This record gives sequence, structure tokens and C-alpha cells, in this order.
Amino acid sequence: MSSLRKTLAAPVPEALRRQAWVVSRATAAGRWLRHVPVVAPKDLFPAVDELSITMQHDYEPRGLPYGDAYVLSLVTAAVAPKRIFEIGTGTGRGTLAMLRQAPYAQVDTLDLGTQEAASLGTEEGDHPIEGGLVGEAWRGTSYEESITQHLGDSAAFDFSPFAGQCDLVFVDGAHTFEYALCDSRTALRLIRPGGTIIWDDCHLVHAGVPKALLQLRREGHDVQRLTGSRLAILRTPSPTTQGGS
Repeated sequence: MSSLRKTLAAPVPEALRRQAWVVSRATAAGRWLRHVPVVAPKDLFPAVDELSITMQHDYEPRGLPYGDAYVLSLVTAAVAPKRIFEIGTGTGRGTLAMLRQAPYAQVDTLDLGTQEAASLGTEEGDHPIEGGLVGEAWRGTSYEESITQHLGDSAAFDFSPFAGQCDLVFVDGAHTFEYALCDSRTALRLIRPGGTIIWDDCHLVHAGVPKALLQLRREGHDVQRLTGSRLAILRTPSPTTQGGS
């Protein structure tokens, strides 16, 4: 009996605590994720299978995995955007992935940095990166002149100068439901008719993202997950589609 008491009183190994944390997050996210349908890129962009792209990507923790960087690059090449807005710069590797496929595009990118508090909260272990690291991947490169870095809280930033101007919006900001929904509705204001919105982190780690995207679906926006990735996408109706001709 005494040995049993010692076993029960022993501290839980860190690996087991981490595993339990991951399982609990996946359980919460799965509740919403399973209701967001999956689509292949070729079903949205019929010519995508004929595209040949050259890409470069340096993975870093909290950044885009290689496979997702490839899917983002492929979709960007298919969209061929002239104007991009990115919500959530991070270290800027996603910014580079897009610009390498759209080298003549102008990019506006927003990150909280360390100048303001996150007004809509943060997830555990998901704090903003240090201000000095924001955009570090593209600083000093030939792409820098095409990028305008903004710093501020996406829940309070004035997006009005960019409303309806963007061919591509990449949403990769904070992951709480409140932020994901706020940033998604901002993306809908920024995108021009016929433009494309892409979301990162629609997967089993961040429940707030699929929950927010499911809310958009309930509001009539056909958001779908891109097969084989953690990205989600929405192609907005073109002007001809909206006009019914």
C-alpha cells in the first residue's frame, strides 16, 4: 500500500503533462474542425496542377511548416495578387513565401509586436513575438521595398484605407476565438470582389480558429479547409458572379 501511495504522489512527468495538454486542445478544436469542409486547391483553381513554382522556405518554431508553405506558395501563384494584406507578420517567413510567387505585389503586413497589449486575449503559450523579431526574415532582402510593416492591435487598427483593395489577405494573427473572428471579418472588408482569403492554423491545436471559421460559414461565407494542410480558404464572388451574368 505504501508503494502505491508513493506512486500516486509522484509528480507527473513533463512529457505526460504536455501530451494531456495536446489531447485536451485537440478535443476542443475537433468539435469545430469537423464541420469545416475540405477542398483541394485544383477544385478552386482548375489550372493549379499545371503551375510550376520555385520556392524557398526556412522553417522556424511557431512558423509555417514546409508543407503549408508550399500550399500557400501554390495558391499565391494561382491568385497572382497585386495587393496583399497580411494580418500577423510574425518573423516574416509567410510574407516571403507569398512575395516569392508574386514578386510585383505590394504587401501591407500588421503585427502586434510589443508596443500594445493584446486586447482580445492570448492563448496559453501563444504570446506575441518580440518586436525586434517582427519581419526579420525579409529585412535586408530585395523584397523589403515591396513591404510596408504596420505595428498595432488588429482589433483596433484602422484598416479603412485598405478596404476592398486587396487581391489576397492572409490571416495568421492571434488564435483566440475573439481575435480569429475579428480578423476574419476584417479580411472580408479588405478583400476585393473575386479576391482570396487564406487562414493559417485551422487545425487541432487552436480551437478558436476553426470555431471562428465555422461562424463565418453560418453567416453564408463558403470557407473551406485546404486538403493536406492546416490552411483554410475563401474565394469571394467575382463582380460578374455578384451581378448574376
